[in-house]
Amino acid sequence: MKKQKILINAINLYTGGSQTISHYIFDEIDKLNEYNFTIIAPKILKNQISFNKNHKVIFFEYPKKKFNFVYKLFIDHIYIAKKFKKEKFDLVLNCGNFSSFFVNNEKQLTLFHNIFYTYNFEQIKKYLNIRLILEIFLFKFCTNRKSFFLTQNNFVKKKLINKYNLDRRRLFVVDFFKCIPLIFKKNKNFKIANNLKINKNYKNIIYPANYYPNKNFDKLYLFDEIISENKLNIKIFLTIKNIDYLELKKKYNLKNIYNLGQLKKNKIYNYYKKFDFVLNLSEFESMCLPLYEAIFFSKKIISVEADFIPLNFKKKIFLISGFNKKYIKTSLMRVIKSRNEKKIIYNDLSHDNLFSLNKIFKIRLNEKKYIN
Repeated sequence: MKKQKILINAINLYTGGSQTISHYIFDEIDKLNEYNFTIIAPKILKNQISFNKNHKVIFFEYPKKKFNFVYKLFIDHIYIAKKFKKEKFDLVLNCGNFSSFFVNNEKQLTLFHNIFYTYNFEQIKKYLNIRLILEIFLFKFCTNRKSFFLTQNNFVKKKLINKYNLDRRRLFVVDFFKCIPLIFKKNKNFKIANNLKINKNYKNIIYPANYYPNKNFDKLYLFDEIISENKLNIKIFLTIKNIDYLELKKKYNLKNIYNLGQLKKNKIYNYYKKFDFVLNLSEFESMCLPLYEAIFFSKKIISVEADFIPLNFKKKIFLISGFNKKYIKTSLMRVIKSRNEKKIIYNDLSHDNLFSLNKIFKIRLNEKKYIN
């Protein structure tokens, strides 16, 4: 029997949470020998992931930031459409939010993970720029009732349905929570660098995030001032480029905020062992993988209030009601006094309504009716 052909457009899976998810996607695909896969991937993954030799992988050099939006437009809507039609693929999986405009939506699956597209401009005005506005309008242009989406959780699924009036039967929540144990298993023997000195007399907090506007690094000075004013034994460690850290430190005269530099996943996953808490300052996320990483490594969580945080998380984490010194001080004082609070069990995050990629491929390629 002739194998069905699937085209994977993974050109954008090169940084941050999307790179973490890429490990899960390619691991799942590697197990599926009943399909012929062609994968479009960024060159940066060439030495990070072992691709199945039976799959055809085409690597592209992803350009610098100021050019990558136009480049992605070309890949998503011109290159993918041409390749899909020329080689007669049965299905295309787009991993970068957008369906290809020149490919029938019935022949596409699109992984959605930019939560900003589901909010009104007024709600996200702090983060709006020309690129984000163009992306939102392009997403509306490429999306309709016939679109099929993969999401990271039910929160994103509901936001998409409500914002764009989508057919709920065409949205699948994928079991991405598996990506964290998968990456840890691959890197668990990695040795921690000797130069990581952690003073155990302090409450040590790691903020594992890239230097993006929605991560609210500009609010860290509030934490720094409270720590100094109240002489709290707390240190906060970042994982950003040194040039960004030095700029931040100089601007706000930070005294209790340190930087580990940008770290690859194998290092971060082993550095977690050294810290007591994981911090999140982002109010807009589709999933916020560091929260799930913290749970996996049995670390306590400090997070600003946000609607993407599940209710069962909120009851067991140190929640900051807003970027107000009073609220932050209250949370940090609780951190100092913390002992053996109840923790969220990672395996409890799974539920029956999650789909594997293989199950979704079978549903789509066999034209089965399936109600989510």
